[in-house]
Amino acid sequence: MILEKATFQDLPARGVIAAAGAGGKTTLLHCLAEHYRKSGSRVLLTTTTHMLREKDTVTDPGEAIRRLQREGNAFAGAVDPKNPRKITAYPDKVLRTLILAADVVLVEADGARGLPFKAPKPWEPVVPAGAAALIFVMGMDACGKNVQDVCYNPEGVLAALRETCPGEEKLGEGSMRRVYEHTFLRPYLAGSEGSLRTGMHPRLFILENYKKGPDHMEDSFWQVFPDGNVLP
Repeated sequence: MILEKATFQDLPARGVIAAAGAGGKTTLLHCLAEHYRKSGSRVLLTTTTHMLREKDTVTDPGEAIRRLQREGNAFAGAVDPKNPRKITAYPDKVLRTLILAADVVLVEADGARGLPFKAPKPWEPVVPAGAAALIFVMGMDACGKNVQDVCYNPEGVLAALRETCPGEEKLGEGSMRRVYEHTFLRPYLAGSEGSLRTGMHPRLFILENYKKGPDHMEDSFWQVFPDGNVLP
């Protein structure tokens, strides 16, 4: 896995961009929404899993489309029947309709219960078909901490650590990258499972979030390439 310094300008100008991982996905997506709005794009922010509702969140798909047409942006999702404070994924047919109504669709594609680091469960992340880019977020405040204290799915993180960094029981910057490469990135870098699931080779990025605030989101933003070769 090769990392090259990137900025938000390296992201696709249109299409679906999904964020997965832990340690700042929602903040990143709001930053990206502002980035694309400044360029005049119609921006939808939604989820394929669960997100906290905010004061401007809409649940009616028709209202989401009207906001996209009227204001150029919408934060939308279906009502979560298990938690009224959250939104959840729209049915696929509804999501496809909304994707067609927007220039850029920003998707939170998994959860981490507010923890800074994770390994995905077998069904994660939930990436819409045809996604143009995937961003994997890692909260660097997990560095030097015990896995059990700072990780969602700590068993998965420990398993990946033991396979990629034998003898390490705490997270370091290098081992965090290797865990993400092993668990999140490998299917897409291999061009097999990941590209079959999304229908294309998405551009891959990592955000190493040092919690310096939204203005510093691009300070540690990297594009990921397999073995130094650019994805097709």
